[in-house]
Amino acid sequence: MAIPKERKAPIIERHFFPKGAPIIREGEKANCAYLILSGRVAVFTEKGEKRLDIAKLEAGEVVGEMALFNKVPRTASVEAVDHTNLMVLTRSVLVEKMRGTDPTIQAIFKMMMNRISAGNEAMTSQDDTIGTLASAINEMFLQAMDRLPEDKRVAFRKEVQP
Repeated sequence: MAIPKERKAPIIERHFFPKGAPIIREGEKANCAYLILSGRVAVFTEKGEKRLDIAKLEAGEVVGEMALFNKVPRTASVEAVDHTNLMVLTRSVLVEKMRGTDPTIQAIFKMMMNRISAGNEAMTSQDDTIGTLASAINEMFLQAMDRLPEDKRVAFRKEVQP
């Protein structure tokens, strides 16, 4: 008996990534997302020399989906934390699955994807703000220390620093 055309499953492509291997690179063009079948991955972005971890994902979770729906370059990098097996989810498969979904669900999904994107952007830019604030506070601390007499510096340091 033949399977009706609308019920045929797409060919499932799988990939293995050893521990530490890059899976996705920030800025590259997106053509698929991945369902994590086994292992764990780290999602991160880099600002200059500094790495900002965004998430750790494991079996059953999907990674790389943001760029597929937003049609923008990858906004983060992903690497295997453990030996990891992934199933490829192409844009065409995801779009086809969304096409069969109720328009209300489609609208809610799009809104949620936009909010997640905005939250990720806020989180990655917040690191710069926190770093700048920490640097400013440290500079003020050092300036205050310089103005204190030698005998007061130890007590001031104990009082101010955690």
